[in-house]
Amino acid sequence: MNMYKIIVIISFILLPFCLFSQSIEDVYDLKFESFGKSYRGDWMNQGSMVKVTIDSNEVVNGRHPIKIYSKNTWSKNMPDREKILLLSRTVILPEHVNGSYCKVSINSKSENLINWKFGIKGLDVNENILHSDSLYIESEDWQEHSLSFPLNDIKAVKIEISIIDDDPSDDQNAWLDRVYIDINNQNINACRVDKPGSNADPSLNKEYLIPLSLADTTIARRIPGIEDKKIIGIGECTHGSQEIKHVCFQLMKSLVVQSNCNVILIERPADMSLKWDLYTQGVLAEAIEPEIIQELKCMFDDYESFFNFLQWLRKHNETSEAKVRIFGFDTLADPQTTLYEYFKLLIGDANSLCYLQKLNENDYESIRKYALNDSTLQSSLSSKDFDYLLFLINEAEHNPSKLWGRDDKREYGMWRKTDEIIKIYLKENDKAVVYAHSSHTNKMKDFFSDIFTIPSLGAYIYRKYKDEYFSIAIQVGKGEYTQDDTGAFSKAVLDQLQYPVIESFEYRALKMGNDYFYYPTNKLDNNISSIRVIGRERRGLNQFFFCSLNKRFDGLIFVSKSSKLNNIEEYPFFYTTGLFGLKRAKRKEILKNELLK
Repeated sequence: MNMYKIIVIISFILLPFCLFSQSIEDVYDLKFESFGKSYRGDWMNQGSMVKVTIDSNEVVNGRHPIKIYSKNTWSKNMPDREKILLLSRTVILPEHVNGSYCKVSINSKSENLINWKFGIKGLDVNENILHSDSLYIESEDWQEHSLSFPLNDIKAVKIEISIIDDDPSDDQNAWLDRVYIDINNQNINACRVDKPGSNADPSLNKEYLIPLSLADTTIARRIPGIEDKKIIGIGECTHGSQEIKHVCFQLMKSLVVQSNCNVILIERPADMSLKWDLYTQGVLAEAIEPEIIQELKCMFDDYESFFNFLQWLRKHNETSEAKVRIFGFDTLADPQTTLYEYFKLLIGDANSLCYLQKLNENDYESIRKYALNDSTLQSSLSSKDFDYLLFLINEAEHNPSKLWGRDDKREYGMWRKTDEIIKIYLKENDKAVVYAHSSHTNKMKDFFSDIFTIPSLGAYIYRKYKDEYFSIAIQVGKGEYTQDDTGAFSKAVLDQLQYPVIESFEYRALKMGNDYFYYPTNKLDNNISSIRVIGRERRGLNQFFFCSLNKRFDGLIFVSKSSKLNNIEEYPFFYTTGLFGLKRAKRKEILKNELLK
């Protein structure tokens, strides 16, 4: 064997480790380096009136630190805003004994800053705060500031860095070098996250592992406890895995056929999905299929897999007495366009013109009045469908579209739609499936809101329906997945899954030698305190989050190998804006032609 082949083989063996550095300092970005690699950084952050950059003019400890400085990002006509910067990371601590002492330090300096604050919170396995402390760190020279606390039942430390100033000036600056973590006076920054401690058991209990098969059409019956639940949450740890898509559709089909599921709710715009539901009900002819496929390409998804599921649902409904309905519950995409298309499909071109005119004017009060007095429209809809239409008209009026913008109330908005659909369509002995990212379907909070506690969609469901809600997360162990290049406006690219950290469920699952299985979370031991969660626009950032798996999910489905999506638009954002631009132009042309008559 020549030297070239030897190098290739060694490189292949070491690939998972080379793709993602395994020290605590690098995994949790304690040197703040991700701000130079990603537009958002790996620290969960929120800020206004500030900019964050790598300072090429400053050198500390042989490297360039990050600089935070005041920047007026608002126009002259807008009122003054307070200066806010909130940074946060939750670091899973390596194995230790109760009574050990932890010290967390930050090396920083600042100019003209007030309320420049450093804090820590010690968390137990259930995400409860056992210790909290903070201090102000204003200093004109580089200085190390420290906080210490005993490690009694603490599994992770949440590190917080903040500035809040309601009267900021233009010459306020701060620099951050790095965070140091010591346990019993030993620095742990360089410790590897993939190396188990002496007491760690690297495996799951085979007694509770339930093997699954991708060919099994009755997979739902293999999952204990799911049969008597009213609402089933199916959460995917990433939107970019082809294998996860297969599992989700397999499980939903099984729930429809074997478990009396007649309502499917998906993380898609509520207004766009109206047309898809008409198709699965058989109301629309197959001639509409190219248009539906065109719209499915707007989503960061494998559009062919999703369309195949819609075809399957349509065929199922042809022979089933109980029709299965499918609805989106996400932010409205473009109600002026989608509601007009819905009216046109139901009552024809001529009858829908009055709605088109009022939609163009955003006059939803008139649209509501038209609908309430429109016998043609009402005869084409069931009473439930008409009630839901009125609900969406109200949503369009009071909660305007933010599909491509920031929406701080997105989780509650998704819950509002989900709850309304369940109230309207779900009968006493029926089931509903809620299919979305696991950050939405878990029972506690959004994984990507570390600064503030934002209840997830699943948390709202669980608060109302209690033990009638059953939440499952689908996890992958290794391989590839599809991701945004650097942000929502970039192209879809191939990315590598990071090697699991030792405290993660995925680390244990890979040791079991089973490619596809279910595991109940109440049978996990307390040393498993992390799970893979991949959001969009987070390429190259840490994929594992500290959490209480038992409190967030009822069960986990594990798939050992992931691959990229087979069919996805390369530039989803630009494709979507282009498609809806064409739809809006067509809508305006119809109005113009009517005025010329």
